[in-house]
Amino acid sequence: MNDTRSPDVETMWTIRPLQKKASAFGALSEEDGMALFDLMKCWRRNKPWGLGKAADPEKLWHYAGLHGLGAVAGAVGLEMGDDPGKVTDQASDIYFSGMIRHERAIKVCAKIEQAAQSGGLHVVALKGPTLVGQAYGGQSARQYGDIDLFIPSQKEAWLLLEAIGAAESARLMDGSGFWSRLQNPGKIEADFDSFLLEITCLEGAPSDPMLELFHRRHDRLFGAGLLSPDPSAHFVYLLLHMLTHHLCARLIWWMDLVALHDQGSLDMPWIVEELKALELSGTAGNMSAFIQTWIDPSFPCLGKIERGRRGFLLVMMNHEVVFNRALGPQYVTPLKNGMLYMVYLVLYFLIGDKAGFAGALRSNAARWMAARYARGFGFDFRFLIKVIQWVAALLIWPLSRIVEGVLFSGKRFAMRP
Repeated sequence: MNDTRSPDVETMWTIRPLQKKASAFGALSEEDGMALFDLMKCWRRNKPWGLGKAADPEKLWHYAGLHGLGAVAGAVGLEMGDDPGKVTDQASDIYFSGMIRHERAIKVCAKIEQAAQSGGLHVVALKGPTLVGQAYGGQSARQYGDIDLFIPSQKEAWLLLEAIGAAESARLMDGSGFWSRLQNPGKIEADFDSFLLEITCLEGAPSDPMLELFHRRHDRLFGAGLLSPDPSAHFVYLLLHMLTHHLCARLIWWMDLVALHDQGSLDMPWIVEELKALELSGTAGNMSAFIQTWIDPSFPCLGKIERGRRGFLLVMMNHEVVFNRALGPQYVTPLKNGMLYMVYLVLYFLIGDKAGFAGALRSNAARWMAARYARGFGFDFRFLIKVIQWVAALLIWPLSRIVEGVLFSGKRFAMRP
């Protein structure tokens, strides 16, 4: 249910010094995995990143690139006596090329914002250049590839693309086919000044937690300017994006939450209540517990962790699974990718707070899935959407329990690295 292009734009420029696949290096050892967490801690403390004697510099650097942490390594510098993989040089190259790229992105965003203001259009950019400013203090330790824009309607999106001269290169991802509509609701892509613009149009019923957030908090996300959404709403969006599109499979997204919180501009009580309203409080609680354990012990709790074993959440947030990127359809083997399609067909019920049939029927998960499937089939009738919502509760909720039991029960499960 998400965009599974591989490799993605960010990854392509992030790991260009090393073209070997992750499988060529094998899984990370516990020590090397901990070194990636140490890298994030060193950046926050402004300390050099040193590697243990048993570390494999080339392998570790490769995984740092896959996790989007190459520029972070360049920002803090490295202390290595033996550096066969030229990690120090490569980290510096990534960091300084990121500085240049970010400056170009800021100019592109200025052109987009000027065109939007001239045409009276509402548009906001999340992640990417916005995140560099809000969470990283303008420092290019946060590398990114494309520019993600959000706009109320397709009509406004095409007006904006025409105004900046990018309409001819635009591609409607939410096309005529079932799978296209299912996977890319409201998506348009366009090339502009060497950047990929990924535009999400927000019209129609929300079909995922992120679109729900926009419908609920339109005023907070469309702030004072293109790069000025409310930081608290941006934080919630970042959490929802890494969870539902990528199953928490890259460490830089965990770092984003920590870095944005470090700025001291977040309304944490509002964030906790918003996640509760989205029926993702338990999942958010597990995510904050992961951060507290592996990155920042002082990070606040985002929700109440439900009692009882939740196989999918426990596996997804296992530190070994995370640093080996064992989940997320962009990164796994073809066999695991096929298995993950089952996960995405029932995902909202795997991560939602409500349990039991009665709860499932009234849940956000059922409503989002109904809207997504209705869009895929091309339905736009309230009655049919309501029927699909009942089907989601009757069939998809029990299927989610089967998927969780078969794929995510205990340590011996099919998705383990």
